[in-house]
Amino acid sequence: MASSALARRLDQMSHDGAAPEQPEPPRVVAASAYVQGRRVADVGIDEAGTWARQPDHVVWIGLLEPTRDMLRQVQIQFDLHPLAIEDAGKAHQRPKLDQYGTGVFIVARTAQLVGGRIAFGETHLFAGKGYVVSVRHGASVSYAPVRQRCEACPTTLSHGEEYVSEHFGVRRRLEPFQRLSSGHQL
Repeated sequence: MASSALARRLDQMSHDGAAPEQPEPPRVVAASAYVQGRRVADVGIDEAGTWARQPDHVVWIGLLEPTRDMLRQVQIQFDLHPLAIEDAGKAHQRPKLDQYGTGVFIVARTAQLVGGRIAFGETHLFAGKGYVVSVRHGASVSYAPVRQRCEACPTTLSHGEEYVSEHFGVRRRLEPFQRLSSGHQL
């Protein structure tokens, strides 16, 4: 199937595909501060900006189905653009990469087998000087293994938000589609 036809079929399936039976409750999955690639503290959203502004510090926050208030707190801590925050609060965004000042906002589709059917979701990723924030909507596997792999290599993780966002945003987003497309007719 041509790549444009595959993209159209995935788009169609994302709107009429299976969704998880029970939506996950909004929550902060993880929020940690790192110095030179090593975790030094678990942090609250309300203190994340202070940690991120310290030299050689990176704050990595994972949110699952966040509330508007949670996103507003993140916006305040990292001075995120209002349009990006608005987009992060809504699922069903098109995949994209937008730059706002020195930070980037990435929207990527996710896929997962739920009850024998392919269910789609999204990950929204904010990355900038001293921070990475992931926002998950809908079907998605846990990102704990990504964090564990990154933490297992402090020398590489010491490169900060650039390493995390590249590792997280590119490689991780392609894996489920490759696995699913190899075993299913789309």
